[in-house]
Amino acid sequence: MAFISVQEVIDLAAMILFLGLIFWDVFRVPSHSYSHYDPLDYVYGRHSNSVFGIPSDDFWNAVIIVAPAIALHEMGHKFMAMAFGISAVFHASYFWLILGLLLKIVRFPFLIFVPGYVSIFGSGTPLQNALVAFAGPGVNLILWL
Repeated sequence: MAFISVQEVIDLAAMILFLGLIFWDVFRVPSHSYSHYDPLDYVYGRHSNSVFGIPSDDFWNAVIIVAPAIALHEMGHKFMAMAFGISAVFHASYFWLILGLLLKIVRFPFLIFVPGYVSIFGSGTPLQNALVAFAGPGVNLILWL
């Protein structure tokens, strides 16, 4: 079993792309940080650096903030399961990512989405299963500290 497969890398990249698209306006780069800021550039779409029409600085800022928390959370589950000899595979949840993006596009007041999940094949003891379940939130706790 490979440590991480090519399909898992593709799913991680897709999930990170969707996260940037969903959260780009939540973690915006302040406009005063641009020395050449002109608000009309955004109104008329003249912003030269953009990803899918979104200012690239805002997109990458969202990716840098949100993606590590979610990707490392899921990898925590995967690697803990693998440490116990249980086969685990990461998957991007494309249906929920697309739903989250659609809710964002229609400006729904809150987002419901599941960016990814880890499929675990095999069984462990109840303690091992509990540790695998806690590994994701444990990684988030470490990131928070």
